[in-house]
Amino acid sequence: MSNLKTTRKNQSGLVVSPQEKLDTMLNAMDTKIEAIKNDTNRPNLTSGQFGFTMGSDNKPSKAINIHIEMSVRLLISILGFLIAKKAEYEAAAKALKLKKFPMFAWCGFDFDAWSNDINTRILVLTNHEELKKLEETRSELSKFQSKDAQMMQLMDLASKML
Repeated sequence: MSNLKTTRKNQSGLVVSPQEKLDTMLNAMDTKIEAIKNDTNRPNLTSGQFGFTMGSDNKPSKAINIHIEMSVRLLISILGFLIAKKAEYEAAAKALKLKKFPMFAWCGFDFDAWSNDINTRILVLTNHEELKKLEETRSELSKFQSKDAQMMQLMDLASKML
């Protein structure tokens, strides 16, 4: 017969059962999963069609769709290119002593829109593995959740749907 302790004390010195600890872990995982999904589900502000050169119609030649691009290195290069182009544009306007001039845009979208979409895409690419591991681990851990806790979770989910 084993003399295995099934309770532990938390940092406050309170006794915590394995079930309470599991529930705390699952809640923390849910919070992290939701935060990652919120970061990566921002709406796109551009068409995603980027080109290092533009035609006379202000559309990119040899377009790269940043919304599906898989290379973080290329996405960083694109943002670096846009930073340089914006600085050149503003320097040219200053050299011309223009007090008012149109805002910098590339392929029909302003710098902030491109920056938003590139940042979002990089977050999607870099957080994909972490999100997958968190969801798999949560799924495995939830198998050890008590029936009452599972029922409460389902009731919470159902109440959100009403």
